[in-house]
Amino acid sequence: MLDLVFSQDPKRGNVIEHTCAPRFTACWTSGDESLPPHMAEHWRDGGSGDRMDSLHVYNVQWHEAAPKGVAFDILMRLVFVALEAWIMERL
Repeated sequence: MLDLVFSQDPKRGNVIEHTCAPRFTACWTSGDESLPPHMAEHWRDGGSGDRMDSLHVYNVQWHEAAPKGVAFDILMRLVFVALEAWIMERL
């Protein structure tokens, strides 16, 4: 189960907070946005493939050890599913 809080920060923009282990905060954006080149570490979900509904998670700050390998992949997939559901609830 994911415990995610979605919020807006005046400086950071859209923020995700994962409140259970492994805890982290991150920024997110949607659409066909190019992230700045210094955003070497970011994750993208392509959405339907038309790039306009792509989701991007970046600036992840881990508050404890980040999962590795498959556990990390599963966590990010669940984050994108929850984020998409959160967006759809607001349309």
